[in-house]
Amino acid sequence: MGLAALVLMAGFVLALDWAVESDRRELQAAVDADDALLGFLPTPIRESSGVAVSRRHGGVLWTHNDQAGEPILFAVRQEGDLVGTYRVPGAQALDWEDVSFGPCPVAEPGGRSDASDASGGCLYVADIGDNQKRRSSVALMIVREPDPRDGASNGVAELLAQVQVAYPDGPADAEAAAVSESGDVLIATKGDDGPVRLYRVPASAFRARTNGGGQAVLAERVATLGLPGGDLRITGASMQPGGGVLALRSHDEVFLFRVGEWEAPIRVCPVPRDQPQGEAIAHLDESTFVLTTEAPSGLASILRMECAAPEGSGGGAE
Repeated sequence: MGLAALVLMAGFVLALDWAVESDRRELQAAVDADDALLGFLPTPIRESSGVAVSRRHGGVLWTHNDQAGEPILFAVRQEGDLVGTYRVPGAQALDWEDVSFGPCPVAEPGGRSDASDASGGCLYVADIGDNQKRRSSVALMIVREPDPRDGASNGVAELLAQVQVAYPDGPADAEAAAVSESGDVLIATKGDDGPVRLYRVPASAFRARTNGGGQAVLAERVATLGLPGGDLRITGASMQPGGGVLALRSHDEVFLFRVGEWEAPIRVCPVPRDQPQGEAIAHLDESTFVLTTEAPSGLASILRMECAAPEGSGGGAE
């Protein structure tokens, strides 16, 4: 390679470094100027459809893309730095829409769970998207949380349970699922074709199918939620630590429901910053949330917001 070519290449590298550094400074300035903005997701995550806050590893979020393909979970810092990438061999991945933490299943009768208490050592992945409302069943999976401290770029996460779930009233499109402290899964429909419906899949369904397979579990229809249908588009869910309040999000609002009292939300909070394709929500604590979004043509924001339930809102039966 001649001298002129070397000089040209060196100039290109310097220009690229300057551009990257300039972009980094601009992004940091945006974060510094906006209390609600924690950061931006790394570029491998263009469509963050679900988010969960690790209970074992401080500052770590788990998320996934919203698309059919290889089943992959990403560990990221709350500020957006990529920590690790983990494939889930054997997991169904038609349309992943949400992820939550919950108790690990009991492996066999009389067996002991790794995390049967509120610490929640497992990720529950909801493959429940069905835009065309054609799926005879959807899937719920339980994955043991990997240790993100290993910084794996091509790690593997262990699939502990996978069950097929059918709705009692036919196919439905849903993007929101949350897990109770006991391991029951609540699924809320999107609400773009009528009232938002809430279904329950009991924890016992996973204990009976630790190795996957078998006939689809029939979800229980719990309630029709007191929310307007039509254009609402419920896209994410999270259960308050302790299990007393269920949070649901749309693109621009968060709705809090006291568990067991589904007639009307006890509080509605606006999302503090524009997330036109806002998809995911998770509790950081009892009244603080982290929210992520899809951004196929740009950087996806990570937001923090406060939305406290009124006094005396805890408790309630599922």
